[in-house]
Amino acid sequence: MKIKKGWIKHYRRDLEDLKNLTDQEYRYYMTSCLLAVWDKRNKHFGTFDARTKIIKQEVLPNWSMGKINTVKNSLIKKGYYKKFPEHRLKISNAKDLFDKSKESEYLIQDSEHNIHLSENDFQDAENEIGDIQKIFSSLANSKTIKYSAE
Repeated sequence: MKIKKGWIKHYRRDLEDLKNLTDQEYRYYMTSCLLAVWDKRNKHFGTFDARTKIIKQEVLPNWSMGKINTVKNSLIKKGYYKKFPEHRLKISNAKDLFDKSKESEYLIQDSEHNIHLSENDFQDAENEIGDIQKIFSSLANSKTIKYSAE
């Protein structure tokens, strides 16, 4: 098995589902997401080679074969994987990870949050300018400003 280079994305909404996993299940699930094929043109999209021997040799060498099988089977029972031909498992939410409508929904929420932060920064700057103007006007009214040429 060749370890692929690159990155994958996970939304924070997945935390709600993942918090119900044990530590071993979480580690196996995240490892499988890294091993999965994410090229939509590939017939194995969202799947990974789930042969216990390969997982042990390539990814989790400190785990026993029994532990890998137990964790894998518990994730299948919980619905995180679906069995696929050729000793592969399909990640159940693979389509959701790349659903453009959900992605755009989260991008809109992030943009709205950033706009709100920018508006706050702008209001803070306006307040600071107003404070500086008040200071200058009070100094000008008090006639205590003396200019000296040094």
